[in-house]
Amino acid sequence: MLINIAVVDDSDSFLKVMSVLLRNLEGELGVSINVDTYLSPLKYKLSDAIYDIVVLDCIFKSYPVNINGLNLASFTKSKKPTTKVVLTSEFAQQEFLSLINEYSSSVDFYTTKKLDGNNIVEVIKDFIAEVRLRNESLI
Repeated sequence: MLINIAVVDDSDSFLKVMSVLLRNLEGELGVSINVDTYLSPLKYKLSDAIYDIVVLDCIFKSYPVNINGLNLASFTKSKKPTTKVVLTSEFAQQEFLSLINEYSSSVDFYTTKKLDGNNIVEVIKDFIAEVRLRNESLI
């Protein structure tokens, strides 16, 4: 089974680390994982690809304010409502919690970008299990 994941972030180092972490899950979970990374939220938006899981940065510093993770989350869900969306930010969780609650139908999980001691990989593992179960029930 192939799981398609996109990571959209304006930090090249975050993209590289997430890509490695996600690809390392293949053997552990017994699935094939395709990871596409986007340094530009606009390139992600112009892509025709459909993903099972999308990890989005909350704020893209070099872009207008309306190009943000919350809007991209809505866009992602409009393409495929079952896509699991993880929103990340450099800021503390409480600072964005009220905004995220407004978009609760578009964001499945919110976390900070700190990867040490963070549960982002564990959450993505749970989402992979959900996608796998959903896809197996369709067979």
